[in-house]
Amino acid sequence: MARIRAERKCGEFLKQQVMNKGGKPVTCSPEEQVTENKTLTELGITRKQSMNWQKLAGIPEEIFEEELHKGDAMPSLKRMVNNFRKRTEEANVIDVEVEEDDAKEVAVEEDDVKSAKVVSIKTMR
Repeated sequence: MARIRAERKCGEFLKQQVMNKGGKPVTCSPEEQVTENKTLTELGITRKQSMNWQKLAGIPEEIFEEELHKGDAMPSLKRMVNNFRKRTEEANVIDVEVEEDDAKEVAVEEDDVKSAKVVSIKTMR
């Protein structure tokens, strides 16, 4: 459990960091000190680790703790991220039923579909 918590903390840290843009940094004066952001490689982190840790950090605390203590198996990063993704997808599903004549034009409130995915459109006769 300590490892997954540490990976989550790293993900939170990485999310807050400004990406290293590469190239020579621009300054307003020759005397001005420039602090360069370290690259992931310089930090000893792969791009995949960074991506996974940031996904882990994106899980709300309450859900993270729930997933952490779920079941007997040792929690894995992959399992936690996949379970959270599934929960989010299930929460964002809209089933739409329309009359057969209206099947070509389906109007749904914009707020309902901003982050939703229409899974099925059923025509009623």
